[in-house]
Amino acid sequence: MIIKFDVFEKQSYNLKENNIFLFHGPNLGRVDYCKEIVLNKKRPKNNKIDVINLHTEELKKGEFSSLYQKHCQPNIFGNSTLLNIYLNNEKLSKEIVTALSQFTLQNTVIIKSEQLPPKSVIRSLFEREKNFITVPCYEESFQEKINYVSKLFDENNISLSQEKIKFISENLPNQRLDIKNEIEKIIILIQSDGIENSLDNIDNYISDNLNIDSSSFIYSIVSARSKSFIKNYNNFSDYGNDNLKLLSYLLEHIFRMLIVKYKVEQGSSMTEAIRDLKPPVFFKHLDLFSENIKNCEINQINFIFTKLIQCKKNFIEGRLSSDYYFLTSLFRLLKPQYFS
Repeated sequence: MIIKFDVFEKQSYNLKENNIFLFHGPNLGRVDYCKEIVLNKKRPKNNKIDVINLHTEELKKGEFSSLYQKHCQPNIFGNSTLLNIYLNNEKLSKEIVTALSQFTLQNTVIIKSEQLPPKSVIRSLFEREKNFITVPCYEESFQEKINYVSKLFDENNISLSQEKIKFISENLPNQRLDIKNEIEKIIILIQSDGIENSLDNIDNYISDNLNIDSSSFIYSIVSARSKSFIKNYNNFSDYGNDNLKLLSYLLEHIFRMLIVKYKVEQGSSMTEAIRDLKPPVFFKHLDLFSENIKNCEINQINFIFTKLIQCKKNFIEGRLSSDYYFLTSLFRLLKPQYFS
């Protein structure tokens, strides 16, 4: 049975009825967080629960089945056992599926993994069986980042304005572990300084080597709030050596905005128009994409698109002024508010 992450997080009180869990996806911070939710729910008041950590790459054929059967029931002292399994690869998939399907279990099994393909036998089992719970752990959306960042600061009794929280979230990656590491660093610096840091100071605390989210960067430019524009621009364009790449991404984005605007004018709802885009807008970018659409009139988008087309022609023709013309047009047309 598939359960969305936010539902699993909010309705964790129902977990007493389930003992077998699969958490998988690219956001390993969420994977570990889901494990902690289960562990805290299953741990009795006397804390007598044995946790056994297994890595499938360290197991030989037949070892998982033996361990699983051994720990199906509470031990001789009556203590519960939790099998915490990290699925490094799927070489034992059939053995795991057979064991889970054949034996009655009173103890808890958690399987953690990176993204499993749709045809994975383990993933298929968990999605099919009503008594098994699987939670896909995708990257954080922008709003989810804001909520998580706020939570981390609140837990440390640090009060920041919504503007600061939003700005910090814009400049963080979409992986929970990376977000947590960066916020913990900022918290330590704020506490050691003993002052409320300005937006610029907080920006300096965020690691420069974090991978830039290309789509989020493009959306932030169009929304005129790319407060760390220069840092992201340098990462994205190889310090200005590949402005054509940035131009191409912008053109694609502006063109998709035009498509949505035209469909809305013809009677479609914005939700329907965005849903019809091919390739689709990834769910974590829906809020930013919708915001871009709402903040721009169709004549404005047309004008920007025409100017960017001229910029691309300049690059194709090899004009020496191509980079200058593109950046000048970018600043004049999109007007990023900050270039720190």
